[in-house]
Amino acid sequence: MILTLTINHGKVKNLKHTEGGMMKRVKGTWLTDYVKVIRANKDKKTEFEPFLKPEDWKIVDSKILPSQWYPLESFKRLGKAIFKVVADSNLQTTRQFGRLIARELLKTYKNLVIPDDPAASILKLIQLHENFFRDIDSGTQLVEKKDRYIHIKLTLAATDMIDEMAEPFAWQLAGKMEELAILAGAKNVTLQVQKNPQNFDLKFSW
Repeated sequence: MILTLTINHGKVKNLKHTEGGMMKRVKGTWLTDYVKVIRANKDKKTEFEPFLKPEDWKIVDSKILPSQWYPLESFKRLGKAIFKVVADSNLQTTRQFGRLIARELLKTYKNLVIPDDPAASILKLIQLHENFFRDIDSGTQLVEKKDRYIHIKLTLAATDMIDEMAEPFAWQLAGKMEELAILAGAKNVTLQVQKNPQNFDLKFSW
């Protein structure tokens, strides 16, 4: 399967397959913060090189359109490069990065935070998250919700995520949820990320 990426005046103009099959995609809204981090650390380009391909650099150097779809493979490689080089493979740094991304999302999706309802705010992010990806086998679901507690299950299919990057992705997503819960009014938030063979349990209490 060969992906053709066309750049026109600094924008990713067209994405298509030259052979049959569905392309796993991520929306520009979810990709833009990865691109910003790579751009802000251009002095580390030599360190990024082992993780990124020429088509990834084309995306980094182009204008990212929030409503446009981009290859999931590039998204995964950019995430791995950031985790390895910028976060120094630290899961807590990745968690904090997720919190920062949540604040950036609020600039566009201002109604994500539901005042005095942290659980509903987390569930709203899950609904939005599902809309940011196309043709993937992974997903999130509510397991349990009660007073000042919510349990979310994140399933990451091997076809969607590089094995070693599944846990960092889970921590980053948990960081986003944690930040929304805090902004919605949750106090003393406790976060647990439990790794299972096929999925991750994200548990929040406050």
